Amino acid sequence: MGSRSLKNILKESFWMAIDSIKKNKLRSGLTLLGISIGVFSVIGVMTAIRTLESSVASGLNVFAANTFIIQKYPEINFGDKRGKFRNRKNITVQQYKKLKDRAKTPILISAADSKWSRDIKYKDRKIKKGADVAGGDDGTIRFYNTTLADGRNFVFDDIHHSKNVCIWMTDTGQPNEVSHLWVYKDLNHRAEARAAAAADPDWQNFLKDGPDRLDEMHSTVLIPWSHSPLK
Repeated sequence: MGSRSLKNILKESFWMAIDSIKKNKLRSGLTLLGISIGVFSVIGVMTAIRTLESSVASGLNVFAANTFIIQKYPEINFGDKRGKFRNRKNITVQQYKKLKDRAKTPILISAADSKWSRDIKYKDRKIKKGADVAGGDDGTIRFYNTTLADGRNFVFDDIHHSKNVCIWMTDTGQPNEVSHLWVYKDLNHRAEARAAAAADPDWQNFLKDGPDRLDEMHSTVLIPWSHSPLK
């Protein structure tokens, strides 16, 4: 008996709700619109928060875990607010040395400073405004969670005696890397051009010494996209 009564109550409530919606279409529509806007607003805010968290996390991936940074400007700066921190005093080398001597808990304490778009000169060769220069010590590489592809890291004597040593880093691949782009009409044209080069005496003379100077070589065929001007 109780089950039937509950069933009847639910049935009557359902049809009353349907009848109310039919009689008050405008109010029902506005209520549904308000609920939809609220739900989508919550979803949008949560998505924005997760995106921001992901952006901040990716910006800090360069540093190792459990790393604390002390510097004049914030590591993450939203908007152009550097002028707000420009009046802060610069961190000196003496302060760094005192911190390194007194702090016993940290596994590693390192210092680094950088300047952007600087001139580099070696003998008669010069690069104008084309290089970013950073100064550091023997712990800087470890601090930035970076490994060396070749060579060695700084050692204590390099820093203590201010030796003229440096570590090179490129934004476009490994040093001494050369890329050639050859344009062909199609793969048949490529095969014809390669066959003609193989029969060229100058190319054959180059092949006698050229390959010995290469550590490795890769070939990639790029096909124009549908909207490419090469189509």
